[in-house]
Amino acid sequence: MFQPFTASPTAATSPATKNPISIAASVSPLLPEAERNYLTAGLGYRAGPLALDLGYQHIHQSDRRGRTRGRTSFAQTPQQLNVGVYHVDAHVLNATLAYHFGGRR
Repeated sequence: MFQPFTASPTAATSPATKNPISIAASVSPLLPEAERNYLTAGLGYRAGPLALDLGYQHIHQSDRRGRTRGRTSFAQTPQQLNVGVYHVDAHVLNATLAYHFGGRR
């Protein structure tokens, strides 16, 4: 059964405990979460029973500081660990070709 975690002020600094670390201390290229902006466009064309749809999406994510090396001491702060800056942009393209059986609906 799940037991909720209750942190005490001294437990977070003790290396003997297995407390979750703060989110700011765990940001890495494996989890580059930050605010994102999406720009999406698409078009479709239909000629008889054939249909072609094309789409494009650009994803821009704000730069984010993050961890570039592992923790060597429990005394290290997120500011000491988060020495890298991650920049993420993504381009998503899609195309769909469809054939409609039985004519138009």
